[in-house]
Amino acid sequence: MGFSAVAVNGETYNESIHKEIETLQHQVIITSPEMCLEHDGFRKLLSDPKFAAHISTFIIDEAHCISQWGDKFQPVYSELGTLRSFVSENIPFLVTSATLPPLVLAEVWKTMHIQSDNSYHINLGTDRPNIAWFVRLMKGGKTDFESLDFLVASGYSVHGFF
Repeated sequence: MGFSAVAVNGETYNESIHKEIETLQHQVIITSPEMCLEHDGFRKLLSDPKFAAHISTFIIDEAHCISQWGDKFQPVYSELGTLRSFVSENIPFLVTSATLPPLVLAEVWKTMHIQSDNSYHINLGTDRPNIAWFVRLMKGGKTDFESLDFLVASGYSVHGFF
């Protein structure tokens, strides 16, 4: 789509990446709650008003983790709502998940400070006709790539990709 993107995590983040992000060389930054809220350098950049003025959207994927992981396993997920303090109140937050039953959705809305009068909720259901379950015997165990040929379009071999 022509966007410049960068993945930011504990292994990729360095002074060079920081400078690229700070000078707006990337339109998309893919990162984690831990980087946004616990990494001193990255959090400082995100919360800098000059930089934050260029943030157009926050996208939180797998939002069910806010509820299901937020208490004990990954407490930082329960703090994601603090990202709102980094940006103007008119910056949208797109919060997505394939698994948000009503109670979990309510908890996510509360944590993320989402108010129903100025937000949209789209439920596309969980029926995915393009997904099917199969059980296949793999003769050679996990190294038997030929058993996976059914996943690749006709005329190609799995071996060509590995």
